[in-house]
Amino acid sequence: MGYVTHQKSIEYLYNSSALLLVIPEIEGNKSILTGKLFEYLAAGKPIIGIGPKDGDSAKIIQECEAGKCFDYNQEKELKEFLEKVIELNSKFQINKEALERFTRRNLTKELHYILS
Repeated sequence: MGYVTHQKSIEYLYNSSALLLVIPEIEGNKSILTGKLFEYLAAGKPIIGIGPKDGDSAKIIQECEAGKCFDYNQEKELKEFLEKVIELNSKFQINKEALERFTRRNLTKELHYILS
């Protein structure tokens, strides 16, 4: 597909059935949080995370019931989850109350509080 604009990537995101978030297998990867994670949460689609299962991204995905994270070698479990996502189709529901904590507005409020 090649490079697409941010606007086009958001369009693809909202038209997807599930979203893949890969955290690289590098030192310190447990604390990696990407902007992509928050875009994925806002889209309300199931997130398939590959990376440290006890990392910060995995904890947020779990808290919001937004999908599932898998370690780099959990192929069988990943396949089973994909089958479940396909079975659920559009019936997948993120925990909206938990998700509210991670909106830009609320994260900015938290940052303001910390810096005050």
